[in-house]
Amino acid sequence: MNVNTRLGLICAVMMPCGLASTVSAAPLSISTDASIGSPPNILPGEISGSFTFNIVNAVDTDAPDDLLTGWQVTLDIVPLAGATGTVEIFDVSTPSAGYLLEGAGFGIGANRNGENLTIFDFILFAPPVQVPAAPGAPLFDYRLEASADALGDFGIYAVASLSEWADNSSPIVLAREFEGLPFDSGPVLIGQVTVVPTPSTAAVVGLAGVMASRRRR
Repeated sequence: MNVNTRLGLICAVMMPCGLASTVSAAPLSISTDASIGSPPNILPGEISGSFTFNIVNAVDTDAPDDLLTGWQVTLDIVPLAGATGTVEIFDVSTPSAGYLLEGAGFGIGANRNGENLTIFDFILFAPPVQVPAAPGAPLFDYRLEASADALGDFGIYAVASLSEWADNSSPIVLAREFEGLPFDSGPVLIGQVTVVPTPSTAAVVGLAGVMASRRRR
């Protein structure tokens, strides 16, 4: 699914968003396979292959009120020290298999707001869903697009104040924090990619530099 603009419907139905509840909630966390410890490479000026965000529960079985009824994740991709150019999320899609809200939710949607992209899905009338313990379940797939001048490391940040989920105790309010993403914190580095040229591209760039140097002489 390409990036679309259904967030307005979600916010209208699920307001108020971002209000933390004092009731204990399932310890759910999110992570991506574009990991900080082993960032995948992507090419400048190209669209990457597919990466995945996963959702994981710290326990095997939750109380009925802690079952998932909706989620929202807001991401921002920022160049790290020494990086040039930009990397943006090109599109998002439903995982090919194992998506927890498949056939139950409204379908994965996304909305771009400036440099941020919010991805979401929710249930109104279908039964809530148990989130499994590790390794969890896929939440959404995404692809990245690097600008032609992009090089270096880029951090994938979760905007904590806009990354949240709803459970059966409050099914139409996204009021639950993800583990490690408290509402009152700033953006949290959750993944990373590295933009590197192919050897042939690097050779062309190097040759161009040599030719320019000779012309100056």
